[in-house]
Amino acid sequence: AAGGGDDRACHGAGAEIRPDAELLPGGGACGAGTRHGSALRDDACDDDGRGPRAIGGGMKILLVVSGSVAAFKALLFVRLARAAGHEVQAILTQGGARFVTREALAAITGRPVHEDLWAAEESIGHIPLARWPDAVLVAPASANMLARMAHGMTTDLASTVLLATRAPVWVAPAMNPAMWEHPATVANVALLRARGVRFAGPVEGAMAEPESGAGRFIE
Repeated sequence: AAGGGDDRACHGAGAEIRPDAELLPGGGACGAGTRHGSALRDDACDDDGRGPRAIGGGMKILLVVSGSVAAFKALLFVRLARAAGHEVQAILTQGGARFVTREALAAITGRPVHEDLWAAEESIGHIPLARWPDAVLVAPASANMLARMAHGMTTDLASTVLLATRAPVWVAPAMNPAMWEHPATVANVALLRARGVRFAGPVEGAMAEPESGAGRFIE
């Protein structure tokens, strides 16, 4: 999983993460601190099939879209998040751009989409971008992206920002069941969880290819 690109055919398309239903106020602490008067609820922190609940309205969310056929679901997430009163900026990886366009993400976020590390340095810079959000969501998260996050590889803008951010990080994996169950991915997930990264899914279900199992983008 080393190298600079995302998985070019990391499947696992499922239903969307629904911020209108799952970004709920209040609840017990999950990790350090609260945001906007609300806390992440510990009963919805990991793979319970419900995804990240619970931070009050008015959040700034940095969305990282990596290479998976489920990437088109990110567009619906953005629409629902903005309707719920949240601001969203997007980083689109090289692999993610195989499945959704920069223009579509820009139109739905109402902001420029960040793709290239050096172009970002000329405009906003990766450190200000890393400091901007209240939370970071990697959705979908490919096996390659999980590997680079686990091993601190800064091979592009997305991985550099993820290493530099101090905001809570959530990931919504989407990939073929064999990739999700591979010992390398299992080890990477364990490393990320130990460092405080929160997982929303994946869930079991049909894949884009004629297979089924754990790896589908969360409902």
